[in-house]
Amino acid sequence: MEVPEQRIIPIIVRVMGNSGPVLSQYRSNITLSVLGNDMREIPKILDQYLGLKEVAGKVGLKCFDVTLARYDVRSQSTFTIHTQQQFDVEMGILKDAKSELAVTVKERKVLLTNDNSRIVVQVGNCSQHQGRQVLSSNKRGRKKKVSTLEDGCLLDAIKNGRPIVRNQRQAEEFKKLTDGLAEMNSTANNELLAKCGSCHQPIKLPTDRTWKGRVKFFKLHYEKCRERQRSSEKGKQLISDSRNAMASWLRNAPASSSSSSSAGPEMPSPEFPDLDNTNIPDLDTM
Repeated sequence: MEVPEQRIIPIIVRVMGNSGPVLSQYRSNITLSVLGNDMREIPKILDQYLGLKEVAGKVGLKCFDVTLARYDVRSQSTFTIHTQQQFDVEMGILKDAKSELAVTVKERKVLLTNDNSRIVVQVGNCSQHQGRQVLSSNKRGRKKKVSTLEDGCLLDAIKNGRPIVRNQRQAEEFKKLTDGLAEMNSTANNELLAKCGSCHQPIKLPTDRTWKGRVKFFKLHYEKCRERQRSSEKGKQLISDSRNAMASWLRNAPASSSSSSSAGPEMPSPEFPDLDNTNIPDLDTM
């Protein structure tokens, strides 16, 4: 008997520009078990399985969002998936042979402010073979702007809880970030959040720095955290040593010393005259 999760489901992939036109469309199949149960991992899985970055790159898309939906063939209705709860429900219905998984790759329009100028990045119409339009003063600045836009898309997805899709450059930089934090026994959840290996607290990382800058920023916290921990341990050790020394002194102190000290200093006994050898005058003769 076939396990329901192992059945093959059809997928339709649409690559769309920011203004709405479909730039590319194709169909494929995927095993339901490959998708897993975590909606946040679906874009990464689909990228590995379907090569979404390569497909989007062929039509000039560098920064895009991935959305999911279930397409019901019988009613010709589309049910968009935004949350994990919706994903769980639609995946159960997707086992039906009359449903398809609709994957939409849509370019995101990004606005960046540079001093008093505003840079608008759009993709051209695929039929005109126009590339990405970036306002810059020279070629060197153009490359910098493209990477800045890509990083802006990534950070925006992290801040708003959308699925994270990294390109090759961003994946390599994130690995360098995790390796740098691992040297301090710490971990990185993403480019903006790390967990300290000393105090085990989440630490926010700056948005306007490279992976090297984020490692240096985190190192300042880690060193201060370690210094506080060493000071705390030194204080606890000092208190422990004092208690042990007091307990040892009390155990070794003699009992006579404790009793005499409690009774106070010894007073000399008074001396009285010898009455037998003393001449006492007669009262009648006085």
